Amino acid sequence: MPIQYDSSVPLDNKQVRLYDDKKRFIRLSVDEIIARKLNIWKNWYCSAGERSLYIDYDGLVWISNCASASYYREEWKKYSEKYIGPWPHKEWYNHNTEEGWPLPEDYEKSSQHLKFLEEVDKLEKKFFSNKKQGKFDKGIQDNYFGYIGNIYDRLEYKDSWVQCPFDFCGCGADVILSKCKSSEHLDKLAVSKSGYKGQFNTKKNFVSYIDDFVAMEMNFPIHFQLLWDLGRRCNYDCTYCWNGLHNLKDPHHDYDVIKKTILSIMKNWARNHQIRWNFGGGEPTLHPNFLDITKLLKENNQWVLVTTNGSRDVNYWNDLKKYCNTINFSAHFESMSKHTDHEKRFINNVQTVMDYHNTVDDDFWLEVKLMTPPGYVEHALKFKDKLNVKELYKPGKNGRMKGCYSLVPIRNDKGISDYSPEEIKLLESQ
Repeated sequence: MPIQYDSSVPLDNKQVRLYDDKKRFIRLSVDEIIARKLNIWKNWYCSAGERSLYIDYDGLVWISNCASASYYREEWKKYSEKYIGPWPHKEWYNHNTEEGWPLPEDYEKSSQHLKFLEEVDKLEKKFFSNKKQGKFDKGIQDNYFGYIGNIYDRLEYKDSWVQCPFDFCGCGADVILSKCKSSEHLDKLAVSKSGYKGQFNTKKNFVSYIDDFVAMEMNFPIHFQLLWDLGRRCNYDCTYCWNGLHNLKDPHHDYDVIKKTILSIMKNWARNHQIRWNFGGGEPTLHPNFLDITKLLKENNQWVLVTTNGSRDVNYWNDLKKYCNTINFSAHFESMSKHTDHEKRFINNVQTVMDYHNTVDDDFWLEVKLMTPPGYVEHALKFKDKLNVKELYKPGKNGRMKGCYSLVPIRNDKGISDYSPEEIKLLESQ
């Protein structure tokens, strides 16, 4: 089955190149790749570590988000089994519920299973409490793939590509990393090797479909990339977001430690070259020093991206917009509806950033990510109509379109949530 691109969607929304054996390529968006379940690269060679780093909520540093997720998944399993036993948790049900084991056929609505979920929720919140102070952990390094240190102690950088051990790639920041099926396919990665020159020299190799792909990279050069989840603190509580990713009580990481880490990484990892710093959370704009962090990076000629729920007021964004190159506004409809005026704030903040891009010439991009759980596709499309989407496609001061919007499929442990065939069809080609 050939892999096609959708000619009706602007190419600016499709910034990942997928190559075949003959160096021909198509372009897809990250969300299309995930919706089509093309994000399966086990045993492929990946530039994680050599070209990317990830700093997690607790200040542990990894070569990729996937590596961090694997660590927390295994540690959570060991922790939870002390209290609820191994799957399918027969002993826990027998000891803690009147009905006991076995569960009924429609167990998801049964009283004993609902009680079990309450217990799991309590355990998760206890396990994923902030562990920000720490030393370099040799035990983690010996037992888990991709660990390189702790912002409160030291980092050990990698300078070579790695072979992926994971069944699928779930994080957008990891999806975009340069990858190839085997070392013989490295020569396909024209942009990774030669930058914009490689991009220009291979324009003629763009096609409408390929039968299979053996390598992939971004359509523009990213020499160094760092994803940093500043903490779990978040003012939203989305049902599809794991307890390990958000709460409203974790203490913030110390700004002095963050500043020291930034300066060290610029000097010792990127060797004073520009890094694309991607900030997430939780909600990164809740950190009391986030403006200081972005200002520090801008003063050092760094490139800054922030992924945000857009809930801060417009006065805050009038300051923050000056220090950001790319802003990903993520619309979380369920949580947004629980806060007065947050929908209006979101729309106004998007417009504020677009207006700024009309007056200042810099390397800018704006993406509106409509977080779309199963059953929310129509809602997301209606919300899109409230945004000034046409303005996104108009050139800003830099002469390029300002950005795009996308419907983002919700991920789960299997890769993607359960959508209807109609919803999948829309998510696959947008």
